[in-house]
Amino acid sequence: MHPVDHQPSNAAESRSNAAFTPLQETFYKEMYGDLVDGGAVGVFHRLTHRSLERPFGPEDSLPRVIEVGSGNGEHLPFVRHSFESYVMADLRMPPEMPEDPRVSFLEADVHELPVESNSYDRLIATCLLHHLAEPFRALEEMRRVVRPGGALSIMIVSDPGLAYRAIQRISSGRRYRKSGFKEWRALHAMEHRNHAWSLQQLIKYAFREDELRGRGFPVPIASVWNLNLFSVYQVKLRPERAPA
Repeated sequence: MHPVDHQPSNAAESRSNAAFTPLQETFYKEMYGDLVDGGAVGVFHRLTHRSLERPFGPEDSLPRVIEVGSGNGEHLPFVRHSFESYVMADLRMPPEMPEDPRVSFLEADVHELPVESNSYDRLIATCLLHHLAEPFRALEEMRRVVRPGGALSIMIVSDPGLAYRAIQRISSGRRYRKSGFKEWRALHAMEHRNHAWSLQQLIKYAFREDELRGRGFPVPIASVWNLNLFSVYQVKLRPERAPA
């Protein structure tokens, strides 16, 4: 099934309208693109995208895909399996959409997705959970919209881990300081509101009835979050699940 054709609820609208502070608005309009694409930060992001796609190859077919928190579509070029439709879901439409007729955009809040249950074969979430006001509610929504037996791929950064903070200081932190962006620490606190350990526990609980595999980088053990830069969780939902 495709996205339900209706407007977001008042609750979703209020969350969307209050999603960004003026500081965040300035960051996303003026700095985000250059920061994501260039230097050590660009290398980091490419690593996360490739890690999310590691289990999949050209021989795999997952026809209906939704990416929540899709941003400007940075992850799409890294998808290795075949698909028939790819929905980019986010609060705001990117300035440019990919020139692929299979790709569409859905304005949506991940806490309350305007999508029918069991609609997709795979869901992708990159760099999303640590930003959210209600990460567990979002995880429940993610699970709801994927069909039984379907797949979810979720990445979380290892903030405030020692390795992550050390690399941040010499990569994005250095670029912020060099550009004269003095409020970068406040921005980071607004953006990364959820602790890596807490998110790991929520993921384990949300998918406690499913097949869940976690892998960290550079230490393959995801639970060693203090020594990792990020972790990727691959979920396969059980083939049948009890009705809610």
